[in-house]
Amino acid sequence: MKRWLIVIVLVAAFIGGVLATGSRWEGDVTEAATEPLAQQTGMEEKQVLPWSVEGDLLLFVFLTGGAAAGFAFGYNWHKLFGSPGNKPGDEKREQGLGRGVA
Repeated sequence: MKRWLIVIVLVAAFIGGVLATGSRWEGDVTEAATEPLAQQTGMEEKQVLPWSVEGDLLLFVFLTGGAAAGFAFGYNWHKLFGSPGNKPGDEKREQGLGRGVA
């Protein structure tokens, strides 16, 4: 219960801080982050992909790929690292040979 209260307070403080600034974000993230730096250095925009990507589609693709990879990794966690109860020496306890011995 205490953890949820802390999380709610932190999220509310973050959202309140964002709303209090009153700033407006124009364009997508890539344009807002890279255009000022490109203008300072005199670089021009180049087409990286063979197809055009509009808006935040590329960010969405990376987000979806990361979510799928995270789900697959989490689903197979016990296969990769073993279950939480398996520690060295647990084989004897399961067979009844090491009862009472920590």
